[in-house]
Amino acid sequence: MNERLAAVRTRRALLQERAAHQRDDIARLVQAAMPPVTAAEWGLRALRLIRSKPVLVAGALAAAAILRPGRAARWSIRAWAAWQAWQRIRGGPEGKS
Repeated sequence: MNERLAAVRTRRALLQERAAHQRDDIARLVQAAMPPVTAAEWGLRALRLIRSKPVLVAGALAAAAILRPGRAARWSIRAWAAWQAWQRIRGGPEGKS
């Protein structure tokens, strides 16, 4: 009986060690996949914003069409900075991280 118990304990230790290695492998794979997943998440957020605020998007496109390209770029940078500041103030996605 003692030999059998020793064999079970040895087998258990080997299985625990194998499981620890597998967890490490999975963690490395997940870390490698994070940048593409994060980019896809940002794209989905942008699509949700466009769907939820079509008037805002149409206004931005109209302003870009009316203004010259250089001016539109400057205004879009300013608008982006203002939006980020607003998100930080009210504790939005940027401020929650």
